[in-house]
Amino acid sequence: MSDAPDEGPSGGPSNRPDQGPIQAPSPAPSQGPSGGQILLGIFLILFGLCLVLLGGGCTVVWIGMAFESSQYGGGLFALANPLFLVSLAILAGGVITVWTGVKFLMGRYSR
Repeated sequence: MSDAPDEGPSGGPSNRPDQGPIQAPSPAPSQGPSGGQILLGIFLILFGLCLVLLGGGCTVVWIGMAFESSQYGGGLFALANPLFLVSLAILAGGVITVWTGVKFLMGRYSR
């Protein structure tokens, strides 16, 4: 074996010139979403909109009750803060569901 840089491990000339790392072939162009993904996307968007309306409506009601609770004590008004947080969680879940449905319609979850 000689110390020449163009020799391979067996002492002969190397088959590959020094051009850096081997590049992977480029992926095929992606196709659009399938029929199942479109149906699932539409369902998720509609379900998410229902959750947004439910969570948003309840959030407005609990905010209104929180302002009224300063006059009254106990009862349903004492539950305004915990139920407000639950309403915000439902609202956030609806927004995430709509976002996921849009991603399904755009075909970003395809394999």
